[in-house]
Amino acid sequence: MGHSRIRSSIKGRPFRELTALCNHNANSSAVAGQVLQAAHDDLNYEQLKNNTGYQEAVKLLAHFGLAAQSKDFLGYLRKIGLNLPDRSSIEDIKAEAMEHIERACAGKPYTDLTEISINAIATAIQSAVDKDQNGLLWSPKSEDYLASLAKLKKAENYAALGQVFFGEVMYRALQKYVSRQVTTIVGVSERMRTVNEKRNFDRELHDYCMENAKVVKSFCVDWLGLHEHKLHDVDTALPGFATYGMEKIFKAMSFYEDKQ
Repeated sequence: MGHSRIRSSIKGRPFRELTALCNHNANSSAVAGQVLQAAHDDLNYEQLKNNTGYQEAVKLLAHFGLAAQSKDFLGYLRKIGLNLPDRSSIEDIKAEAMEHIERACAGKPYTDLTEISINAIATAIQSAVDKDQNGLLWSPKSEDYLASLAKLKKAENYAALGQVFFGEVMYRALQKYVSRQVTTIVGVSERMRTVNEKRNFDRELHDYCMENAKVVKSFCVDWLGLHEHKLHDVDTALPGFATYGMEKIFKAMSFYEDKQ
């Protein structure tokens, strides 16, 4: 996606406008630049490719889309290693998705990115259900949850799932880097001083990341469409999907940061 398409697809704002909220406007450009650079350095191609937790989370992102295309959603997920009961609740599905990733990480480094990825995929799964069941007049049952997740076969729903996952990874990562860089650059005394300031900043940061993550929506749908009929090729093609998804968001953020 070129810069012109990035600009037309999202309502961008410079990241320095957000950092001004957390350091009382002191050196906001310096903070923004260093936070984005630190995040990009840590979430580079090699780090993303070699982080088992992140790769497994993206694998689930892909397989949830493929499960929705199948005739047996739970059956498909069981075939790829998820231990799910017949009447699975959304909590069962999220918990098993998280445990599935943790099992894959056994004996390997458990990093911040691993934890971020586990929480991001759980949030994305929940978002698919919340989006579909908003306004229900009854408490959802297992079949309601599965019906909602089966709707991920629709392009617009799978696109939203991808946006939430990649956006959540970026949001949770930037939270860490903002805290670290603000203290380093402007000192503890200039940081956010109240719970309300922190809550407001987190809300703005989350909106910022989700807005920029719109650039991955069509990418997710196109990638899944390319590989859904070549199931043997999905897992081998995942590293490129996982790494380029994050890179697209970084490019979108950098585009608006360069606009003075």
